[in-house]
Amino acid sequence: MTVLGSRDQLCIHPRAEGSSFTSKNAICSSLRQNRKCRFYNKLDAFLENGGLAKIQEDANEKNASNSAKPPALHDIEELTSLGATHGFCPFYYSRKMMTNVDIIFAPYNYLIDPRLRKQIGIDLTNTILIVDEAHNIASNTTDSSSYCLNTVNITEAVNELSRARVSVTQDSEIPAQDASTRIKDYDLLSGILKKLAHSIEMTLLKAPPNPKSGDPHIVSPGGDVLGFLKEQTSLTSETLPEFMRVIEQAVADVAQTAVSSGVRADTPGLEKLQAFLTGVYSERKETLDECFRMVLFRERPDKKHKKHNVQPPTQLGVWCMDASVAMRSMLQTKEGAQIPRSLLITSGTLRPLDFFAAELGVEFPVKLQNPHVISESQIMTVAVRSGDNNALLNSRFANRTNPLYIRALGVSLAKIVGLVPHGLLVFFQSFTFMKDMLDAWKKPNTYDEGHSIFDVINNRKFIIEEPMVASMTAAKIKEYCSIIDEGNGAVMFAVFRGKMAEGMDFPDRYARGVALVGIPYANIGELKVSLKMQYLDETKAVRKGSVSGSNWYTLDALRSINQAVGRVIRHSKDYGAVFFLDERYDSKGLQVQLPPWVGHNMTTVQKVDDNFINNIRGFYNRNGLASVGRTGATGFAKRQKVELVNDDGVGRKRSLEDDKATEDAFKHARRYQELRESQHPSIKKARVEQGIPTSSTVFTAGDLTASTQPAPVPSSQPAAVNIGAVDYAAAYTLQEYKKAVKAALSPEQYDTWKALLIEFAQQIDTATVFMRDRFIPWIVTAFTLKNLTLLRCHVVTLPPSLRKGYLLLLREHLKVVRLGG
Repeated sequence: MTVLGSRDQLCIHPRAEGSSFTSKNAICSSLRQNRKCRFYNKLDAFLENGGLAKIQEDANEKNASNSAKPPALHDIEELTSLGATHGFCPFYYSRKMMTNVDIIFAPYNYLIDPRLRKQIGIDLTNTILIVDEAHNIASNTTDSSSYCLNTVNITEAVNELSRARVSVTQDSEIPAQDASTRIKDYDLLSGILKKLAHSIEMTLLKAPPNPKSGDPHIVSPGGDVLGFLKEQTSLTSETLPEFMRVIEQAVADVAQTAVSSGVRADTPGLEKLQAFLTGVYSERKETLDECFRMVLFRERPDKKHKKHNVQPPTQLGVWCMDASVAMRSMLQTKEGAQIPRSLLITSGTLRPLDFFAAELGVEFPVKLQNPHVISESQIMTVAVRSGDNNALLNSRFANRTNPLYIRALGVSLAKIVGLVPHGLLVFFQSFTFMKDMLDAWKKPNTYDEGHSIFDVINNRKFIIEEPMVASMTAAKIKEYCSIIDEGNGAVMFAVFRGKMAEGMDFPDRYARGVALVGIPYANIGELKVSLKMQYLDETKAVRKGSVSGSNWYTLDALRSINQAVGRVIRHSKDYGAVFFLDERYDSKGLQVQLPPWVGHNMTTVQKVDDNFINNIRGFYNRNGLASVGRTGATGFAKRQKVELVNDDGVGRKRSLEDDKATEDAFKHARRYQELRESQHPSIKKARVEQGIPTSSTVFTAGDLTASTQPAPVPSSQPAAVNIGAVDYAAAYTLQEYKKAVKAALSPEQYDTWKALLIEFAQQIDTATVFMRDRFIPWIVTAFTLKNLTLLRCHVVTLPPSLRKGYLLLLREHLKVVRLGG
């Protein structure tokens, strides 16, 4: 087998590092022509001397020691590592292997784009095509078949032609006549591009404003772009080769200068121009008119435009509305004969299959839909209609700035964060929406008096945010997983359709829960979305299995929902809960369109109340888990051991300390001190014993070291208070503890103690009941065992505003258990 990738992924020459795609191609060509690439130069000798066979032989020997291991398969990262180690070119290595292998791994666009197939040399005759994770193939094909060029791209291309002109004048090795011809070509092309940019701007200025947005734009059949380019640039299919020759020569001249002198080699403007012209003129005019739309519009201003008070560029686009255009080029010859032998499409989110087939324009004689591999006990799905303030959870655009909605969503999410063990993924409709919510939740007193919603969430689990820059995704995932591996809880705020929602694997405790904020409908105000819906409405009557624009709009959102929901179950033994935080999910019409394993058993609650909390805790307890907060694993040792048993065989190292409560306490204290010095905010409260039912044991004998055994209690102490001496492994609820306290104190002392207890419980957490059933037994056990480490951990993990109340409460406890000062 071999895996194909671009030079951007596989080139390891230092001269090409940091250059753009086209620049790397030009640099590579220059280096190879001048025999200056040591990696390419060594490849032929490496192969002739049996280097390829030697690598395979070494792999076979390694595999022979363990018959259970599969043959050595090289992915892109391993291939580049091999190239660096053995000194050969990974890019051409993978292509030379194409002729000898049975299996080729490649990205979608290597198969869909006929120009790339021809350039790479991929022959699909009699092949079996297997497209995995194919739920996005329709959008990928339309995107790869759409072409755009804006006025900034054209300006960049003009500047790059100037750089190419300078490069030619400074290169003494170029013959004078050849240099003069190139300079004339570059000057001529620069003039044509300047005229094109001016024409694009002037044409848009004459356009009438859009009735909805007020912004002018022009939409016409895609074939009109050919007439527009001919009129403005004299470009036709006959003159196109000459245009492309000049562009390629300019890119090569810039790259040559970069190779010889080390200056910048990027030519993004010429690259964009080249891709646009190549794409547009590869389609027949009839196809452009039928399946494409030519658009002229002004792009939306970004931060740079607003900061410098400049107008955004105008775009000339040729947008593909029909995925079948690209699929036909892949599956059929010009005579209409089938090229591949078979096409196999797989994904967990292809429903409805008839519409999916209609989108691609492909007949699938065999269709298979399988039930999920898990049982009903492994998944819990809940739709939440409103918040604790009774404000409806509805993320429609007009409602997103509503303070009641913002608080309802934040408080509901904060409670869920405290219930889900280990890792929780939360998906928003967009990065903008996510940022707006997080910024609003950071405002003081949004949760209760003295606490912001953001702080409450961040104190219960570490907050990680999906980055907008794709290159930073891997680092964020590593940070998120590392926190969980250390036995702590983490919540990942991410977006639908992003890397976290569709491209990443979060098995077992890395995603014990998924929360969906709203429904990820595409922005209907975007021109491309409205044109797609209009196109489907126009073609629905003549295409079997097609749907209306409004149905497509809903199905597109459902596919994104299904992808996000799928993060919670990654194998047959996995389990978790899904929380739908929007009242619109309380609709049978929507629920029946979700996968059966999600929608059929969905329950709806009005808000996150005590019943909701108990049901969620019950679900996790039945699956052997208690809640895990920010400061560590707060489940009991026996519950942690149950989880380890359940996760056996998954192949991930478990690092929870599950045998000594005292060691856990030291670990939590050390972790808190480290966090205070790190970039994370200080912990506001310790989520101690979160999520464990009242009948559970507080500590078992195996949880405590010999040094923490209780000292003998004087016989004069009332029996009702002598809890540690009788059986320190027993469970004590608040009611049981009250009886013991009441028997030991006078009525006046008891009333004082009770008032302090209620006040402090309200300070600690008004949203949950963990104080009522679990915080008090912890303190009782700590005092009974004279375990001051546990007490110190409580104090150090509380903010200063709560420490006074805590110490007052401890003073009353000192009276109760009679341990003295």
